Amino acid sequence: MPYVIRRPQPGEGQRLRTVRLHALAEAPWAFGSRYEDTAKLSDSEWEQRIADALGPDQIVLIAETPAGDWVGMMRAVRDSSDSEVAGIYSVWVHPDYRGRDIGVPDALLDGLVRWSAAQPGVETLELCVVENNERAIKFYRRHGFEPTGHSEPFEGDESLREIHLSTKIARRASPDAERDRAVSG
Repeated sequence: MPYVIRRPQPGEGQRLRTVRLHALAEAPWAFGSRYEDTAKLSDSEWEQRIADALGPDQIVLIAETPAGDWVGMMRAVRDSSDSEVAGIYSVWVHPDYRGRDIGVPDALLDGLVRWSAAQPGVETLELCVVENNERAIKFYRRHGFEPTGHSEPFEGDESLREIHLSTKIARRASPDAERDRAVSG
């Protein structure tokens, strides 16, 4: 299944809204935001989200099929209280595009890692995942993320816990410089 990984552009706010709502409908237990609240955001708020993601402190990457369908997304944001950390949020991949053999989740995460490695001072990527999302935990562990030992009750269901995972960012050598610019630009 072919796809391209890219950043959303101005004017694509409604497309970002559609993929985010699809994610919240399919896996409401995996996110800190609710479908009902997210559906109420205005067109200008979605466009602002894209503008923010094109700024220096965060990135949103989407996976797009040749037909123009957005089948995955991930976002990384520099931590405003700790300049050495970037957090990963808004992770979702359409069920038909999950799995190692397809590579969409791997390509999205690789793009976030490359963007983070290009950010001055960022040394660590962190994320939270609900403890019963074993598939996601295995995915992140395969990519070098380890539990930090910190967890907290999950907002959506206080009987569950969100566990924190992190990984150190390996700085890339110059052969990846062109690819890094393509993702960060």
